[in-house]
Amino acid sequence: LLWFFLVLLFLVVSLYIFIQTPFGQNWIAKQVTKRLSKNLHTKVTVKHVDFSLFNRMHLEGLLVEDQRGDTLLYAGDMKLRITDWFFFKKNVELKYIGLEDAIVKFQRSDSVWSQQFLFDSFGSSSSPSGKKKKGGIQLNLKKLEMKNVRFLKKDEWMGEDMTAYIGALNLDADEVSFSKKMIEANSLLIDKPVFSINKYKGLKPGSVKPVANTITTVPADSLLSWNRGGWVMHIDKLNIRNGIFKTDKQSDKPILAGFDGRHIDFSNINGEFTNVRWIKDSITAHLDLSTKERSGLEVKKMLADVKFTPKEMAFNNLDIQTNNSRIHHYFRMSYEDFGSMGDFIHKVNMQADFDGSEIDSDDIAFFAPALKTWKKRITLKGKVRGTVDALAGRELLVQAGNNTLLDGDISLTGLPDINQTFIDFKSNDFRTCGVVDIHVAERDVGRVLR
Repeated sequence: LLWFFLVLLFLVVSLYIFIQTPFGQNWIAKQVTKRLSKNLHTKVTVKHVDFSLFNRMHLEGLLVEDQRGDTLLYAGDMKLRITDWFFFKKNVELKYIGLEDAIVKFQRSDSVWSQQFLFDSFGSSSSPSGKKKKGGIQLNLKKLEMKNVRFLKKDEWMGEDMTAYIGALNLDADEVSFSKKMIEANSLLIDKPVFSINKYKGLKPGSVKPVANTITTVPADSLLSWNRGGWVMHIDKLNIRNGIFKTDKQSDKPILAGFDGRHIDFSNINGEFTNVRWIKDSITAHLDLSTKERSGLEVKKMLADVKFTPKEMAFNNLDIQTNNSRIHHYFRMSYEDFGSMGDFIHKVNMQADFDGSEIDSDDIAFFAPALKTWKKRITLKGKVRGTVDALAGRELLVQAGNNTLLDGDISLTGLPDINQTFIDFKSNDFRTCGVVDIHVAERDVGRVLR
């Protein structure tokens, strides 16, 4: 028995010494890349590999190519925690991923994404015939850490490029499963993220039927836009620190000095999202957010229960403080798609229920520059519907400055040019003084044209 333990100890020590030698490291690197290349059906190379207790892997200079030979992933430093003694097992689970100094590229010039094969490999443990695979890599992620990582999504087919940079990211998850299409996480911290979108004319012919604009591992749900794969996500707490969000749409028109829906640029984004849920195409959460836009518009503080879909943004229990305004209760914007923000005045429908809100005309002027000289502070209570150029208010109590009071219903057509705006209202009480002093007690005032 003693000899048995001595021999076993000798083998363990010999194996440890072997994997510390250059020859041992090179041999292990070849075995790892060979296994990955076989499972992923593409070229994988690694400059250096280090193991600890046969369940931790440290990869340096990792390169993964797509099936066309272009770079899909390059990581200067990548750490993995994997199945114990994975060399001797047919199924390997990735439980931890640490990524540093990396770039990830998703691209297509036709209807097929370059990385679809990779999602197919991770996304199911079954073969196309329905039989369970004999072996492969499964993703059962518990922790994800990133530092200095850049994601590039180049979609020449649809004419949209997206770039995302992450200074640092830390995900603490109960489960991240590609096979179940589910993310259940306790916390997600993202530090110094930069997200930008650039839209231009794509290569897709107009006669071709629409195809999925996202990666899927199952047949696409034609009713979904953001989440065609049918993922379900829940995160208890999501924190964003010092973020940037930019969108640019190709246009011959010059960039506006105020808010320009074709060129949106928010910086200093700091926020906490709690109870984040993504089901089908709906994202809901409670948010506490602050940010500043290129135009000068500042969101000093924003509290709300939010809902985002491809066609709307809704904010309930809203409390938002901007440069000079404070808005309470409920606000919703609906649109055909997010590109409608490029023509905010005409294409974005608003629904609002204001309660004790104070709005400064200088803040409105970021969206409607013609109101820049208005210099009014408006106290508002009531319901508002419509686009900027066709607004309707019901049960309104409006006070503009110290001289004007309106109690009733009103419709405004023609904004933002106040001098060409047609105003139609029914009033319980309307007062204005200055050059003209009017008090109207009749219920139907008729039409007023300015």
